[in-house]
Amino acid sequence: MSETQTKPRALVSEIRENLFSKYPEEFEHGYLSGFTGEHQKPRDAAGYMIGHHTWPAERKNAWFAGFNLGHAEREFADG
Repeated sequence: MSETQTKPRALVSEIRENLFSKYPEEFEHGYLSGFTGEHQKPRDAAGYMIGHHTWPAERKNAWFAGFNLGHAEREFADG
């Protein structure tokens, strides 16, 4: 893998870690929703954590980062 391919991955990993450290509950809720394919509780009618639609962007991004990671890992685990 070239150096240009590893830098974006490292950056994504750093961003994900920062979001997780600031919003661990939101990240985990999103991760479990993505990994299991089932909406986790507590949730609103759309499957997001209660209050999600009123959160600042960074907090929402933590949920989505967790969801995307969980979904990707589920796809990888399913083969």
